Amino acid sequence: MQVISSACNLWSLGVPTHTTTTTTTTTTSLLSRREICFDGMSSVCSHSPNHVLPPISISRCSSTIQDETLDFGAMLRKAVLSPTRRALMASLTMYPCFCSSRYLSALALGDPSVTLEEVTPPVFSPGPLFPIEDRIVQLFERNTYSVVNIFDVTLRPQLNVTGVVEIPEGNGSGVVWDEDGHIVTNYHVIGNALSRNPNAGEIVARVNILASEGLQKNFEGRLVGADRLKDLAVLKAWVVRAGLNVEIAPDLIANQLNVRNGALVLLVPANSVAAKAGLNPTTRGFAGNIVLGDIIVAVDNKPVKSKAELLKALDEYNVGDKVVLMVQRGSEKLELPVVLEEQSS
Repeated sequence: MQVISSACNLWSLGVPTHTTTTTTTTTTSLLSRREICFDGMSSVCSHSPNHVLPPISISRCSSTIQDETLDFGAMLRKAVLSPTRRALMASLTMYPCFCSSRYLSALALGDPSVTLEEVTPPVFSPGPLFPIEDRIVQLFERNTYSVVNIFDVTLRPQLNVTGVVEIPEGNGSGVVWDEDGHIVTNYHVIGNALSRNPNAGEIVARVNILASEGLQKNFEGRLVGADRLKDLAVLKAWVVRAGLNVEIAPDLIANQLNVRNGALVLLVPANSVAAKAGLNPTTRGFAGNIVLGDIIVAVDNKPVKSKAELLKALDEYNVGDKVVLMVQRGSEKLELPVVLEEQSS
């Protein structure tokens, strides 16, 4: 510590470290702070841990350092390479120029001999999905339209300071539970509306359902029940759906009847709009055999392959809209115009 402190005192006083005199020229060299630090560190490290440094007086400091730094400074200049900041930055800048890499596209584009294929990383085509991945994709595609966004009715659009109407973001999401329109969500999603202690059947939320082709439909969500401790709430969306009011065969029954493409009509109510349009139901013959009814294969030239696709296609229309159904009747195809009515539950 005394050697380092004496070195620091020397630097602060600006005392020349050594002087070499020849017959022709006298040269005075000052050590920099880096050299002084190295000198002090080497002096400390050269002693053993048990060695106690004797006190050094200020009067002896100049002569001692002149003798030691003369030899150490020369050795340090030969052994230690100390690049300047400018040299260090220049070396870092010029390194990419001498380092050949096919991925240095910014430098390679300046070379006309380098093609785009040489600097572009290889792209491998994806292979077939694993069975579990394929099942996950099918599960997502089958259930993606069951997820809904739920808005709390107590959050009303408000005018901000600029006069722009701000629509509050959705509080959360829910899942359509069944075909009756029951929606399961969390209590905290509509907790603000439930804090008013509403009765069953009251409107507590707005439900946004994503229909096909990215269309969103908005419905009123009425309270069925809620449990704060379990963080559950059940809503029911009262949906006015346009339809044919005919009974369509489930896919399992349609497959058993060898109907692989289209929606098989099982029952057509008498005096209904579908009956007046000419749709034929599935019946039994005199011998007890099954006579297939009309098979709906398209709605306004949009192919229909199953019951689910038929309902999905009809969801794009409103009550009172007129559509053209293409049906398979025996070996012939017919086009039947039908006016959609409110679908009964």
